[in-house]
Amino acid sequence: MLRFIADDHAGKLARWMRLLGYDTLHFPTIADCDLARLASREGRIVLTRDTTLAGRFRAIQAFRLEDDDPFRQLAAVIRQFNLDCETYTFTRCMVCNAVLQDVVKESCRNEAPPNAFDCCNRFARCTGCGKLYWDGTHYLRMKEKIAKIQR
Repeated sequence: MLRFIADDHAGKLARWMRLLGYDTLHFPTIADCDLARLASREGRIVLTRDTTLAGRFRAIQAFRLEDDDPFRQLAAVIRQFNLDCETYTFTRCMVCNAVLQDVVKESCRNEAPPNAFDCCNRFARCTGCGKLYWDGTHYLRMKEKIAKIQR
């Protein structure tokens, strides 16, 4: 599976890439040389708005983002790399990029908002930062947004 690293201008895109299940690193204050070194070492594709970044570091694969809008950026990345937008969706933490692990609903009773606990069936916890996720209305809106981007 493809792995990515987003430069300091593509933080929102990184979150959406994670939502699709793609391992996508993002460091808001990483130097270009460190970003390139990490991308090369880990075999990651750099997602960048920087017109000169890819040209300066020949050892990396980079994709130049033409648009400022993160959703148009996402659509461009999906097209460019023919990304699967269904199989791994909602399997990574949007915050820290770690893998989500399904948890038993009852174990979330004291942590999930009461309305979420009552109406949602799937709960997952980030194996990195511990954030709890569930398939509520926000989840449904994100699925709709992804479907719209794919059209």
